[in-house]
Amino acid sequence: RASEGDSVALANVLDRLGKLLNEQGLFDRGFKKLVEAHAMYHRLYGDDSGRAAQLCNDMAPHLHRLGRVAEALAMQEKAVDVARRTPGWDPDEFAILLCNLGVAYLTNGMCAEAVARFE
Repeated sequence: RASEGDSVALANVLDRLGKLLNEQGLFDRGFKKLVEAHAMYHRLYGDDSGRAAQLCNDMAPHLHRLGRVAEALAMQEKAVDVARRTPGWDPDEFAILLCNLGVAYLTNGMCAEAVARFE
């Protein structure tokens, strides 16, 4: 449930701020903003929303950098799963999500999982 103070505009600002901080190399601060945005999108739209799924994908690289590989892969899997079930999802965006997941598996030496995702 959305709580008082939650708004789409604020979630969008937190999302963009997190991405800008990441681009500046301020990964910890950026990640915290993305987590805030994800939580707000989740409260506003539910866990299966496109925005929440996209943020899962956006947060995964930071988790990889922290060595939290299983958590990062789970977030990327969630993003792919939501995109697959969501009508009207842009096929190009879905391909990017799937590619990101496959590369994450390959990077972590999980070749069989990567191949399964690309088939």
